[in-house]
Amino acid sequence: MSSFEVRPSPKFLIFGGVVEALLLAAAVYAMVTYGDRYVWLLAIPVVLGLFTALRWIVKSSTRITVADGRLRYQSGIASKTTRTLELARIQDVTVTQSLGDRMLGLGAITIVTASETGSITMEQIDQPQRVAEQILDMARAGRR
Repeated sequence: MSSFEVRPSPKFLIFGGVVEALLLAAAVYAMVTYGDRYVWLLAIPVVLGLFTALRWIVKSSTRITVADGRLRYQSGIASKTTRTLELARIQDVTVTQSLGDRMLGLGAITIVTASETGSITMEQIDQPQRVAEQILDMARAGRR
């Protein structure tokens, strides 16, 4: 049986870096053109950069691993939460994409099982439709 791992995409990190660079350039331009009274504008890209980095650290600590007839969802930095599901119990995998997600080729997948513990959702996945199909194909193979 095959296996694979899914992690959130770094695309939003790249997008955030581009926005930060543009804001930094605008702040430097304002300082050079209008003087030091606009030095506070430098705080905007710095705060945005810290927010983006923190968000990436949290997102990068989340992963789904499919192997040996099980789907394992792990998340957390200092403390970890792990949920393990039997592939045969997966009933549905839903893909959700906003317009921005579709433009970047990203999306969220929600995995619904036959248990009462609820669903698992992972956001900002590259090629979410392909990942959903892989999970469903492996779930079907596990039921045979």
